[in-house]
Amino acid sequence: MSSRHQEGIAHLLYGINMGGGFVVLTGEVGTGKTTLCNLLLEQIPEDVDTAYILNPKLSAAELLASICDELEINYPESTNSLKVLNDQINKRLLETHAKGRRTVLIIDEAQNLSLEVLEQIRLLTNLETTTTKLLQIILIGQPELKDLLNNNKLRQLNQRITARYHLKPLSLQETKTYIEHRIRISGGRRGIFSSAALKQIFQLTRGIPRLINLLSDRSLLGAYSMETHTVSRAIVNKAAQEALPEQKTNNTFRKVIVFSTLLSLIPLIGYFGHYFPNSKQINQTKQLPLNISADSKIQQAKKAKVVQKVTDTKVEKTAEAIVIKPKEHKTTIEFSDFIKSPSLTIRNALNLSLMQWNIDIPENFIAECSNVQKVNLACLPGKTNWYQLNKMQRPVILEFNLANNEKRFALITRSEKNKITVLADHEYQFPLQDLMAFWNGYFMTLWKPPSDSFKLIYPGQDSSDIIWVRQRLNQYEGILETVSRPTIYDPNLEQRVKKFQREQLLSPDGLVGPLTAIRLQNATQNNDAPKLR
Repeated sequence: MSSRHQEGIAHLLYGINMGGGFVVLTGEVGTGKTTLCNLLLEQIPEDVDTAYILNPKLSAAELLASICDELEINYPESTNSLKVLNDQINKRLLETHAKGRRTVLIIDEAQNLSLEVLEQIRLLTNLETTTTKLLQIILIGQPELKDLLNNNKLRQLNQRITARYHLKPLSLQETKTYIEHRIRISGGRRGIFSSAALKQIFQLTRGIPRLINLLSDRSLLGAYSMETHTVSRAIVNKAAQEALPEQKTNNTFRKVIVFSTLLSLIPLIGYFGHYFPNSKQINQTKQLPLNISADSKIQQAKKAKVVQKVTDTKVEKTAEAIVIKPKEHKTTIEFSDFIKSPSLTIRNALNLSLMQWNIDIPENFIAECSNVQKVNLACLPGKTNWYQLNKMQRPVILEFNLANNEKRFALITRSEKNKITVLADHEYQFPLQDLMAFWNGYFMTLWKPPSDSFKLIYPGQDSSDIIWVRQRLNQYEGILETVSRPTIYDPNLEQRVKKFQREQLLSPDGLVGPLTAIRLQNATQNNDAPKLR
């Protein structure tokens, strides 16, 4: 998935896990909304029942009947009574809730809903116990859905929307990555599309995945017919005249391409890494981690010295600052004020992150990514969404943007349903939505690689790290035998890795990089890494 699609699926999953109310996903035609919806259905938790409505051009009674059909609720076939249908749905939701299960209603193409039907949908969210709403509703539609929901007659529904996301087209770089990915998984070679051709495809399709599929496929056929091995800008322009919807043509082949492309649309895959700036470029000033309120001030030390043991009450002296191991939560400050502290540097955050590991830290150790290998650790930076961060199950340093383009860095040690614990001079708890207002998606975490030489493990490779992968997979799969060979990444191991990645909701590409390695560590024994509580 592209970063935009990762954010979209994260919003949908967040809305489901929050429970109650509405979640709205909008996007232009062809941006991948239905693809995201199908991916969501694959990732729905096992304790959730789903009703998926594909054709929302229904009356209120027909919609309720469709919901009953989806959830296998019995009702009189000849009835058009809203009360009868509502009562049957309410009864089922109460029974489901009593069994510890949840129910989600997903409506695709929701921009076609009438005001009457939308109002009836809103009334469904009134079905609740004294503490919990019984139905979560996800509306997916084109941008017109946003205008529809802004209608004054639907203001009550609008107020119940707990998460909204607008799915935008791909950027130029994402378009290039997407096309290269499709070529790679089909077994093609690199460089089939020239750089100029990729830029032209982006300009002509405006980054809309459906049109990218259409134009790229037609361009490949054009290159084949011209007996050339590279798709040029000229070939793309010629293909656009025949294939793109804007071009008036009765070409039968165009119709075939449109139909086949719609059927073959697959989820977008791409990873966009990002390295945190060097701490020397961020903040070299030696400051205390925080100086926000009188009860959280720390007296400055005369000498800076690293200590190796952490206690709940001892003052810790590091090479840069003095840090107190927290004893209690501080909740008297707003996150918007907390994040302004100039002491929230990457180096301070790394110091705190190192303290989560049960390791000996050398004297005069400077907390930088270039130094953590001295304590057998490594920095893993990247860009992702909140859902994937939680799945990593590790304390993470998040990068936050301030209004004046300054950066702040804070260590996250605990994640609850809607509360996040940030570690600084104390443990601070903040609402998740407050952090989301400042987080730019970038993160960094410390992890312990299988070996000093570990990089990327790929099919066909010969490496001692492959023994580590086999051992971890054996533990995960409950196989007791000891592994000492082979050191070759063979097809059988590749299938095992892909199966593990699918079960962990990772991209099943068969490549064992840091993310897959961390999941293998989390899922098996002999793991001394700190956990995201």
